[in-house]
Formats: sequence, structure tokens, C-alpha cells
Amino acid sequence: MNKPTIRTPAIFSQFPEITAGVTMHSAPLSPGNQFNETNYGTGLLANHYAGDELATQTNAVQAARHALATDLIGPGAVATFVGQVHGATVVEATPGGDANSTVEADGIFTGSANHLLGVVLADCGGVLFYDPDTKLIAAVHSGWRGTKDRIVPTAIAALTARGVVASRLQVYLSPTPCASHYEVGPEFNDYFESKFIFKDGERHYFNNAAAIQAQLEEAGISHIEIDPTCSIEDTHFHSHRRDQPTAGRFVAFIGRRA
Repeated sequence: MNKPTIRTPAIFSQFPEITAGVTMHSAPLSPGNQFNETNYGTGLLANHYAGDELATQTNAVQAARHALATDLIGPGAVATFVGQVHGATVVEATPGGDANSTVEADGIFTGSANHLLGVVLADCGGVLFYDPDTKLIAAVHSGWRGTKDRIVPTAIAALTARGVVASRLQVYLSPTPCASHYEVGPEFNDYFESKFIFKDGERHYFNNAAAIQAQLEEAGISHIEIDPTCSIEDTHFHSHRRDQPTAGRFVAFIGRRA
């Protein structure tokens, strides 16, 4: 099994106990050749290997995620990923029952060490949190629906309820579509403030990264790293907008070593 290429956020570099990042392809994807890399950096980790029977091989998916956790954290590490439903549910992962599993939610957090949390993406925003005081970590999947339903503030509330001081949180936002490529319908004017909607004639475009950043800042968070990469432009990343219906998924993950 080949290992994925990983982009590591700079914001967590001051915390040697943290492993975090996004998986990406070492070479750009090309039409008709997106899914030849049968490794845990592409389809296996994401539970979505478009055009291939691997999409239904749940055991293989869980094994790939466990392998990633073991490689990044060490023997005995477990992995819990969320099976996104484009909602605003945030749950706590605990060792044991959640080990090497998938839970139905769009946000997950834990205070446990040696536990890797992950979300899978193809244009949605992956938001990773770490609190150096309580040692809690979290991973959130925030597409436009999640941003509309304020899943990021929901996750922050779950963390602060467990003693986290929001201003101490360290946060990374994964590659997302740049607004110039993310065309939406006029109904988005009802969902978001006008500063997040850009118009070009009759066309409307949405800046999800800016909307997520605003929600973080509203909560008092200033330690934020926004990945400037456009997931639609950069073919090292999967993109539903660009590649549908054959789009795969990439992964945003975070874990803490004991």
C-alpha cells in the first residue's frame, strides 16, 4: 500500500504532539486517470472511489484509515471519520466503540490521545481545531450547507462546553473552491451576508472560506490558517464541481500523540 502525499498546516508546527494535514496527489490528476492510485491517499481513505468497486469495501476503507493513524501516530492508534450528511451535528469520539469507525455527523472532537479524526472532502471546507490547554482536537466538514447551518460555531460551542477558551484555539481551513469558480443560485442571497456573495451580471458566486473565517472570528478565534489553494483549480485535489460524476475525495485529518 502506497502512502499519500500530505500537506501539513504550518499553524500546528509549534505543537509536536499534533499530526494534521490534507491528503493530496503527488502528481496532478488528469481526466480518465483520476483513480489509478489504489492507496489510502485517494479512494480508500475517502470511502468513495468513484467508478470502482472499492467504494463498497467498507472493511478496506477502515483498514486504510487505521493504517494512516498508525503511520502518523504510532502503534495502537485508532481512527474515527465522519460520514458526512451535510448537516450541523457534532459528536464526541471516544476510544473503544468508535475505534477505526465512521460516525454519522459532520463534526467530531475528542480529548483522547492516539486518536486520529478525519473528514473527507471534494470542495467542501475541512476545519481542524486544536486547543493546547485542554488538548482537545476536532475535525469539521463545512460545505455551503454546513456553513449555512453554522456547524463551525456548533463545534466551537461543544469545545467551550468542555473547558476550551475559544481565543486559544488553533484552526486550519483546508483547500476550498475560490469564489470565482463556485457559482451558486440567487437563493444564496437569503442564506448568507452579501459580502460572501459576488455577482457577475446575472451569475452569483459564493466564498465559503470567507464565510467560515467570519464564523471563526465571531467566536473570538484569531489563530487561523486559511489554505489559499482552490480545490477546483488545483488538480492535486479532488473536486466535485470539476470532476463530477467521477469525483473522488481527499481527506483532512488531525490527531494527538500521547
